[in-house]
Amino acid sequence: MWSEISKLIGANPIMTPVIIIAGTSTIWMYKEFKEMINQNNKAKINNVNEKIKVYSQLQASTSGLLHDEGHSELKLTLINKIGEFSPFLSEDVRRVVRDYHRYGD
Repeated sequence: MWSEISKLIGANPIMTPVIIIAGTSTIWMYKEFKEMINQNNKAKINNVNEKIKVYSQLQASTSGLLHDEGHSELKLTLINKIGEFSPFLSEDVRRVVRDYHRYGD
């Protein structure tokens, strides 16, 4: 195999830079795409971790409100957290929150 490659390079000196450029650009593009995929995966993981944090805080506020229903300060805290974390919530959760505001308890 190596002898065939050396014959190809020796027979055609123009082919040597073409092979080197093609090989180098292939390796470079592989590294770039791999880095892009790694950054995309890290961003997805950070987004999921942020959503987990948001849902955990909302769950803790909801649990506190359910155990002490008459406490209006906890209700206000929950409403503030829902407003703060609204970009992370799904459309279904936002609909439940709108219905809660509209129709009350």
